[in-house]
Amino acid sequence: RKCLICSAPTTQCGLGIDCCRACAVFYKRVCASKSTPTECVKGERKCVEQGLTLSCRKCRYTLLLEVLKNAESTANENNLISERKVSAEFLRLDEVQRTQFVDHTTFSFDQPSCSFTPFLDRIRQSYSLMCQTRKSAEMGTKPVSDHLSHNEFAGSKIDFSVSTPSMVVANRRIFESALNYFAEKAFQDFAQLETVNKERCLAASIELVHRLESAYRAIHYFPEDHETHFDGYTTIVTDESISNSLIDCEEFEREESLKATLEFKLTIREEYSRVNPDNIEFIALMALAFWDNEATENDELTAAVRNSRCAILKELRKVYMDRGNVDFASRQGELLRLLQCVKNVDNKCESEQSSDIPLKSEGILRRIDIAYNASIERRRSQEKQMIESTDEKQIVDHPTEILFLANESIMMQAFHISFPETSIFFCEAFPSLSRLSEQDQVEELFKRYFHKFSFIDLHYRTRQLLGEVKQYAMASVLTVVNV
Repeated sequence: RKCLICSAPTTQCGLGIDCCRACAVFYKRVCASKSTPTECVKGERKCVEQGLTLSCRKCRYTLLLEVLKNAESTANENNLISERKVSAEFLRLDEVQRTQFVDHTTFSFDQPSCSFTPFLDRIRQSYSLMCQTRKSAEMGTKPVSDHLSHNEFAGSKIDFSVSTPSMVVANRRIFESALNYFAEKAFQDFAQLETVNKERCLAASIELVHRLESAYRAIHYFPEDHETHFDGYTTIVTDESISNSLIDCEEFEREESLKATLEFKLTIREEYSRVNPDNIEFIALMALAFWDNEATENDELTAAVRNSRCAILKELRKVYMDRGNVDFASRQGELLRLLQCVKNVDNKCESEQSSDIPLKSEGILRRIDIAYNASIERRRSQEKQMIESTDEKQIVDHPTEILFLANESIMMQAFHISFPETSIFFCEAFPSLSRLSEQDQVEELFKRYFHKFSFIDLHYRTRQLLGEVKQYAMASVLTVVNV
């Protein structure tokens, strides 16, 4: 090889080009001195053509700059061609992933670094994580034998089982937790919300998200069977399964109510099939359903809803423009109408179910009243015996009741009386609870709602017994505490 500057033989590659050591050192010294040569030896600037490169600093330096500039532009052009090839390859992969059905298996897909919709990609991956969580958790609630029979280790294949009352309770709790994980990972605005606003957001969106997601999966797995719907991620419900698997208290006419629910789900499915959103549009709908909250509580939640919905619709427009769909506004309108339809059907379903309750409410409320009064009498008797056996007790003046001022020991013993008696009250008031097969889940349900019930119960008894007395508040059936 020859040096591109002085034409001398060289084995060096100085400055990233075929350049001998002498020319490379010359260039570095000129750059270090910060004073470039200004005059040509001959005054004609033709020393390179005349073979006098080494004797003229000006022409030698000028030639070095030209060679380095040409080498840099060539390298940039090669890199640009390489990047274009890689980008096109990733875009093709991204389009394949976008058009694929989204479930628990798509979480492992790599996210293309050149994607023009990073927000929707993150939502899609978060939804797949939610599916993974639901599948694993629901399989964990079933017997070990079901793991193999339900193809737990067969990838995306799932053998769906018919829902039972115990599964409904467990799957609902699993979905609530999984939806929270989904929101934390998908939406930065949600992750930054205060806890109380997170709870409001989840409570307002959970039913809408569940019905939309159930329709999406039912159409994929049961395209010809319109009477099969999803109750959980691995459980289904049909018209035939209602009478066999759901045999709760007859006063609520639960069977007719659930059949009405299935009719509403069928309406949602028909509307979903009419609009026929693809998988990218479904991901956008899921996100919009989660943020479908007319937030008026505070500015923080209102801003989070507005920012997230704008970002979702903005990236959805990018998808339509990339596809060449110039009339994207009308398509977005169809998706928003579908979302509103699901919401309206959801509200109508709740209204229809609640409207049947007053027809039978007299007998139900009477049973609850009898069970509550019996529970109060049992607690009063047990607390009285407990307090009489206590040396340190202080009677509080009250016209109708003998009340005692509670200390830490009395309050702890009263709690141990109240908890099991409350469980008995619920089973007497709602006989269907005692008929559930999974008693561990029933006990867990009591533990979850015991404090809420106790708060309401004590607040009610405080108003009934103490009235306008602001000094005390009820701590149990026979004890009070200073406020």
